[in-house]
Amino acid sequence: MFHWKRTNAVRRNRRHQPRQRFPPRPLFVFAERLTQYFAPDRTSGNNRRLNEDLISLSGGRKRYVHEYHVQKIYDLLRISIVLLFACAVCLVSYVTQDRTIPEGKLARPGYGELSRTEELSLTYENTADSVSADQTDDSAKPLKTVPVDVSGRKYTSGQVEELLKQAEEEALQLLPGENITTDEVRKPLRIRTVYGNGAVRAEWTMMPYGVIGETGVIEGDVPEEGTLVTLEADLSCQGTHRICQTAVKVFPPVLGEEAQALQIVEKEIRKADEQSSQEAFLQLPAQVNGRPARWFYARDNTALILLLLFLSLPFFLSALKDQRIREQAEERRQQLEMDYPDLMWKMTLLIGAGMTLSAAFARIAGDYRKEKEKTGRHYVYEEMLQTCNEIRDGTSEGTAYENFGHRCGLPRYIRIGSVLSQSLRKGSRGLALVLEQEALSTSSERRSQARKLGEKAGTKLLIPMTMMLGIVLVILVVPAFLSL
Repeated sequence: MFHWKRTNAVRRNRRHQPRQRFPPRPLFVFAERLTQYFAPDRTSGNNRRLNEDLISLSGGRKRYVHEYHVQKIYDLLRISIVLLFACAVCLVSYVTQDRTIPEGKLARPGYGELSRTEELSLTYENTADSVSADQTDDSAKPLKTVPVDVSGRKYTSGQVEELLKQAEEEALQLLPGENITTDEVRKPLRIRTVYGNGAVRAEWTMMPYGVIGETGVIEGDVPEEGTLVTLEADLSCQGTHRICQTAVKVFPPVLGEEAQALQIVEKEIRKADEQSSQEAFLQLPAQVNGRPARWFYARDNTALILLLLFLSLPFFLSALKDQRIREQAEERRQQLEMDYPDLMWKMTLLIGAGMTLSAAFARIAGDYRKEKEKTGRHYVYEEMLQTCNEIRDGTSEGTAYENFGHRCGLPRYIRIGSVLSQSLRKGSRGLALVLEQEALSTSSERRSQARKLGEKAGTKLLIPMTMMLGIVLVILVVPAFLSL
């Protein structure tokens, strides 16, 4: 028996002892300190409008502004930590990716497969010395990206005439290269030795000789007035030949050292491709202008793009969160404007029926509490509920009505709050008439505001209506064209 009493006494003592609180999260404490340092919750400054919206949405509780900014900074810190880790992974992947082509050999597509184009980066040494094993890319002279066409090992198609026809069309289409027209050629022509995905070989002959090289590069001295050059391609596929002939007018080129080096590289690549078409790899040139060269795969910028996106994501989320608060505040203002005439009519009827002002407030707030699940949330009645709670807690009616107007924030609510407060001091005679006049004056404004909201909603529907019209036109027009 004594043990039972002692046990219950211990339990009662433990019940009255304050619970031990766990230490706050370090990241949340850091967010709290950042909020205190930068003070984004001040009502004056860049965030003044946002903070006023937060106060209005929270029913006048200024503490909510501070809590909102602390929570926002806390969320941004958590997201930033995760994104920082992701950025570190992307950055390490971007920096450490191995782009070196082993022994300068590119794997060739298999038999019958289509050719592919590799965008490769090329560097060659400033000196003719051999490349050391520990030499970095900074000691090499970089060139622009070089497109390398890697054709298939052997094409085995039986439709020779069709392939030759397609090869002729392709050769004439690709011939101008970067030139606008073949009537004025100042840049290298795009001359290939293979067409049709490697199925057709071409041997080009230029007359007069020495003006255009085998790779399409302009050579020799060309007069300023230009010279006419006839190009003839002997297209062959499995022993069948087809002659393709055209004429171009060549003018003096304007080329720099780098462009000439690229042309030489492309010429050597095409030559190597032609000589090693039966091999599994394409041997890239080991030297450029007598200087050792190193080949690399083009850098993949996907990791860098993801890095930039990750860095901008926290700022985007912060702006999106603030935008939602502004939208909610604007929705609250519109709802207060729409509910004002209804509130005035309800108060006019109840006060005209003989109710006191506090009883009318309590009646309207009580009806709203009962019908809240059906009608949804209405900010003006939520403020009325808070006003009734203030009066119940001991706040004077006049102060509670003035607080009601200031919490709503709109000028008409502030004015009606002052009118209700003054009616308590001067008497409620004529209050019903004042409320009725206020309801009548705002009813027309409500109709105009409802019309504006309807026009705004109609404007938003224009885009889907236009899309539906386009779909209907497609459904009607496409079968008509198909039936022709």
